[in-house]
Amino acid sequence: MTSRAWTRIKAWAPRRIKSRMRQVRALLVRPSGGDDPMQLARRALVSSHSQLSGFDLVLVPRQPQRPEETLTSSFYERQHHDIHYRRNNWLLDQLPVLKAISPRTVVEVGSGNGRFIRAVAPYVEHVIGIDWARSPELVDLPHNVDILQSDVVTAPIPSADLICSADVLEHLAPRVVDPVIAKLVAAGPYQHHVIACYDDGHSHLSILPPAAWLSLFLKHCPTAYLADVHYRRQDPMQIVCIVSNLPRS
Repeated sequence: MTSRAWTRIKAWAPRRIKSRMRQVRALLVRPSGGDDPMQLARRALVSSHSQLSGFDLVLVPRQPQRPEETLTSSFYERQHHDIHYRRNNWLLDQLPVLKAISPRTVVEVGSGNGRFIRAVAPYVEHVIGIDWARSPELVDLPHNVDILQSDVVTAPIPSADLICSADVLEHLAPRVVDPVIAKLVAAGPYQHHVIACYDDGHSHLSILPPAAWLSLFLKHCPTAYLADVHYRRQDPMQIVCIVSNLPRS
């Protein structure tokens, strides 16, 4: 942040925003020493977005230039045959965090290729994977895994101890994001959601900053917080956040 930009912010920003901006600026201009610049930027992102989410935000998602009508179950059925869709699962690296709360039942919304539900199955009594398109990878599943092919916008979400998702909510149209989050929170006491905050160029419809996603969850889940904000593929244009209400370690 340049000195001129900082001067402009100080001229108009409310006192509580100035205080948080000073902390973020201190993180960014601090001599790095042995710190990884990417880690420094991540700490600044978490600090700023965690606090800014406490303000009254006008939640206006950036509108990508693509009609939501084209993103049907058939579209995602085709995507599941793509090699990257068959390999990627952005919830898999969250397994240690989710196991720590010892849930008996888990619902993964947007279960995709099923890699997460396979991985978590040995540690819980029952897992339900929800997706509106069935992946060809979903064969020979563990005995305690069920797959529910449905649209979470219109269909009910089964109850469970833990409701989780990865790279799902940004695929929803802006008009349905809030009611779907309300349904997620109503379905279970623990919530953990990985959300991409950037335009992927073909299927992300609701593109919001981490603070806005947290604000949406706080409307329905007062214990929600930003568990992490990071850059995917080390690309600063690909910001990802994790909204959770799991007990902090």
